[in-house]
Amino acid sequence: MSELVIENLTAGYGVIDIIHDIGLRIEGGQILTIAGTNGSGKSTLVKAIMGLVPRVDGTISLDGSDLLSFPPEARVAHGLGYVPQVENIFATLTVHENLAVVECGNNRQQRMDEMFERFPALAERKKLLAGNLSGGERQQLAFARALMLKPQFLVLDEPTAALSITLVEQVFDLIKQLPKTGIGVLLVEQRARLALEISDNGLILDQGRIVLAGRANDLLNNKKMAELYLGHSQT
Repeated sequence: MSELVIENLTAGYGVIDIIHDIGLRIEGGQILTIAGTNGSGKSTLVKAIMGLVPRVDGTISLDGSDLLSFPPEARVAHGLGYVPQVENIFATLTVHENLAVVECGNNRQQRMDEMFERFPALAERKKLLAGNLSGGERQQLAFARALMLKPQFLVLDEPTAALSITLVEQVFDLIKQLPKTGIGVLLVEQRARLALEISDNGLILDQGRIVLAGRANDLLNNKKMAELYLGHSQT
């Protein structure tokens, strides 16, 4: 079973640390949610894991290989997929072209066929400019682009941001399917309660530090911490 292990991760911009001594462990086929209030360091953490923060110290290990010194593209090649919150598709390209530009060697057409089978709505709209897709369809396309490379772990940064509740449910349904294929999911999500409900484990950040970590159900049932960091129940 694949395993992603983060130890003593500290990262920031210039001389200012945004996250401090972060540690987490996730196995393939699991979902781990990173929760916390705005400004707690959630997005900085996932960007640090993907190599998108200028200064990072600690260990980022995937199946025993330390990725800390690797550039983002090498981390992707080693099995870390990434769906950023914004600019996760090419709006001026068609759906088909968005997948065709993903570099996956001789398997490109096979992988594209698999993605269109997995996401029928994209198959129906393959000639449509991606910028004309609905919000939910855009997220499907962003997921498909990341899955083209068969990642072992998929890092998702606020995948339901700005979506209606109906589309939120669709995106969470997509996320729930990923572990069935052995993919581990590291999920940053403002709708933390909903995210934890579909997760195996979770952690809560406050001012760049972990204040609570454990089984997702335990975090949800911790009334004091839930009120402080998870907000009211969301629908």
